[in-house]
Amino acid sequence: MDYPYDDIFKPIRVRYDTDENYVTEFLQRMKVAHRNAIATIEKTTDRVHDQFNKRTTPHEIKEGDRVYLYEPANKIGISSKLTKKWTGPYRVT
Repeated sequence: MDYPYDDIFKPIRVRYDTDENYVTEFLQRMKVAHRNAIATIEKTTDRVHDQFNKRTTPHEIKEGDRVYLYEPANKIGISSKLTKKWTGPYRVT
């Protein structure tokens, strides 16, 4: 497996006539590395989403069901460790 930094730092024994040639070549390698990094991130994100979706099941909430409400916001000065984040149960109407 190639990593994005392999595109930048692979050993190349090329002599450049001017510094501009080196800069141009380096920028091209950086663009290739950037494209490869984006492709790797997208592929990894898709794989993570697929794995997550395999383990989940959709919940169908019907009228009359009892549910809890998630309220993560805390009042100022109150420790989040000591507060209940779920309130209820409430009946769906």
